[in-house]
Amino acid sequence: MLVHGRPLVHERTGMELTILRPPAVYGQGMKGNMANLFALVKMGMPLPFALINNRRSLIFIENLVDLLILASEQPAAANKTYLVCDGFDVSTPDLIMKISQILNKKALIFPINPNTLINFAALLGKHDLMLRLCDSLQIDNSAAISDLRWLPRFSIDEGLKRAILTVR
Repeated sequence: MLVHGRPLVHERTGMELTILRPPAVYGQGMKGNMANLFALVKMGMPLPFALINNRRSLIFIENLVDLLILASEQPAAANKTYLVCDGFDVSTPDLIMKISQILNKKALIFPINPNTLINFAALLGKHDLMLRLCDSLQIDNSAAISDLRWLPRFSIDEGLKRAILTVR
């Protein structure tokens, strides 16, 4: 395969290459939208996401690290690309509920039509952020499971418990 008219690095050098493509990563050191959502729930902020009916794949950082190590040691992973996730897809409202339960807080989530949210966010220059919160992004990690015999060590509930400990 050529990229910009040149063979890929692993083709030029003979080095084996494995690419892991994760969705949103949560856990210690997380940044961005996931960290913001965790912090908002922890602060008890009312969130207008009750009507969002999406499905999102996620991966806990420690599951991703385990898979990185495994893929580096497995000949079956050589020169392949894997989509990777925890294997449990969750909606934005369900994620908020899970975080709230772990924190022993009442989830303050109320209904606003998702299209209204997206349009309002566009007025504030946050259209893309709201789309990520409202849209689905599901990943099929069956190739990593079958090729590498990998299963996530931590469930989403265990990963969220560990992640919440790191949120300010």
